[in-house]
Amino acid sequence: MIDISKRIKKISELLEESSRESVVYAALECRLTIEAICYERLEVSYDYISYESLRKWQPHHVVRQITEEGNEQVTQEFSISISKLPTEKDKQPVTREHYESFEYENLGSQAALDVRKLGKLWNALSNASLHVSLPKQKGEQLDIYGGTDKARTKVLESLDEFKKLLNGNLLSSGFGEEYFFNCVDCGTKLRKKAKLITHGQTIACIIPECPESYFFNVEDGEIFHTRRLLSTTCAECDNPIEIPASFIDKLKYGQIRNEKCPSCCFNNEISLIAGRANKLGSQESKQG
Repeated sequence: MIDISKRIKKISELLEESSRESVVYAALECRLTIEAICYERLEVSYDYISYESLRKWQPHHVVRQITEEGNEQVTQEFSISISKLPTEKDKQPVTREHYESFEYENLGSQAALDVRKLGKLWNALSNASLHVSLPKQKGEQLDIYGGTDKARTKVLESLDEFKKLLNGNLLSSGFGEEYFFNCVDCGTKLRKKAKLITHGQTIACIIPECPESYFFNVEDGEIFHTRRLLSTTCAECDNPIEIPASFIDKLKYGQIRNEKCPSCCFNNEISLIAGRANKLGSQESKQG
């Protein structure tokens, strides 16, 4: 975990210098700290969400996506404790009262994260001091360090948020029932929190070099996964060829991807072709 107290000390020292330059540097350190806090919670959740699945890179958007798709406890405050004595095999606790009767030792706590507030501060810090103002007319003198009063205010607000994290000494990847399976390509176990899986959701393998991705079906409470593929046939031998859909997702118009046939080794060229969709209900559409 990043040392929040060390970050607070560094930012506070810059603020105490009170020069225009030091206030801007403090604002930059705050922004970097926000990114580190959010990305650290991404890292601990990588068992349940892949880098390839991230839709946006802004730190607050990343944490929101983790909450929705990988670890709903990523922003919550909680403590984890363990019983000082082991339970007996034939007397496993089944009720809350039974669990509460044990004596526990605290292992640590995860601090709550106000991702909405951090997101606003991350943007405000940039607007306040991390850009040179665009001149409105010829001859206007450029002010590299801008208005430091607003920047100072945002730095102080950031410090208040950082201090709320001081009591947290652990990070958790979350709790709850899991759905898991092995990737067909690299064999990596892919896991998702069952309650966060939605019908139509897609996930990528958590190994960055692996091209595989999967599609989820949820029917009557049952979860199924399907490999995302483009199925075609070899131009030489007409045998089937299966291409991971992620390769096609990244293919741009005009680009060509070469796919060797697993049966005859013929090098097939795969490309995107522009087409026109028929109007629904038209004769062409009805014919097929």
